[in-house]
Amino acid sequence: MSDGVLPALLRLEEYLALDDNLILQAIKETRECNEWARRIYERDHLSEAFVTSPHHLGLSSYLVVSKLKQEFEDRYGKDGYVDDKARKLPANPMFGLEKREEEDAQETRYATITVQDKHDPNCCESVFDLSLPLRLLSQANLNIVRFYVPRQLKEEASRWCRKRWEQIQTKVKTIEKRWI
Repeated sequence: MSDGVLPALLRLEEYLALDDNLILQAIKETRECNEWARRIYERDHLSEAFVTSPHHLGLSSYLVVSKLKQEFEDRYGKDGYVDDKARKLPANPMFGLEKREEEDAQETRYATITVQDKHDPNCCESVFDLSLPLRLLSQANLNIVRFYVPRQLKEEASRWCRKRWEQIQTKVKTIEKRWI
């Protein structure tokens, strides 16, 4: 490591060789030129001001979230951060993923939780195959957006986000009623 920049980690062994001291040293060395390193080093973390409730992927939901996100970014600029990475992700990201082996075109299904049959220790199944409620929950999309600001702005931003969320939802619902 030089100048706080970690070398490209090309092998798993290199990644596993990283330790807390090496990572903290990189953070310390880059804190002057990297805002996120500075925030970690000085423990000046952003605070969650608002989180949307899980919502559907429909047009009205998209309009509400997009409008709030745009207005939030206009209002809080570089001080604010919108985490919309949880949009369109399955509740269990490993459920239903399939890997195709090119050589023999086999499909392998991955599951995050495997349950062993107590009568046949060689038989294991996905908990999602055994539980209908878990299967239904895992197939649902999780659509949550989180809004972050510096600690000193949290209360004001929280009130503003809640108010704008409700106002935008009301406006979109009014428009929807006219379409029907």
